[in-house]
Formats: sequence, C-alpha cells, structure tokens
Amino acid sequence: MISVGASTSILGLVATLIALVIVNWRALDTQPEVRCYLIIVVVFLLLMSILFSLSPSGSTMKGEISTDFFAHLGGLLIGFFFACYVMV
Repeated sequence: MISVGASTSILGLVATLIALVIVNWRALDTQPEVRCYLIIVVVFLLLMSILFSLSPSGSTMKGEISTDFFAHLGGLLIGFFFACYVMV
C-alpha cells in the first residue's frame, strides 16, 4: 500500500527545521533566543506528530482512514537528509 499525504510532507518540513538548527548551530550563537525558539517549535511539532501517528485513529477496514507511522518516519528522514544536502 502506498502512503502519501500532507502529514508526511509536513514532517519533511519539520525535518528541514531540525537540519537548519544543526547546520547553523554556530551562527545561532549570537542569537540564543532564536535558537531556543526553533528548538521549542521543533520539539513541539515532533511530539504532536508522534502522538497523532501512534494514536489508534482508524481500523484496517477498507475505506477507513488511518495514520501510517512509517510514512511519517520516511518523510522525516528524507526531509532531514535532503535539507542537509542542500544546506551544505
């Protein structure tokens, strides 16, 4: 079964924020409040995504909508690696 959707791409964007903070860690030394804000936003988004991914949102019956944890994980990993590749 193919899993695609908006939540997978949103996690790719969250992974881009993670890569932004990691790659620019030294540059953010001059603005610690921005770095702290970015970390708080990323942690909040990841926690909410994990909670929604692991919740029993549907059954396996045909026609039911369910959340795919592996699609979210794939979006997170691909978004992170692609953002690191582009930024470096």
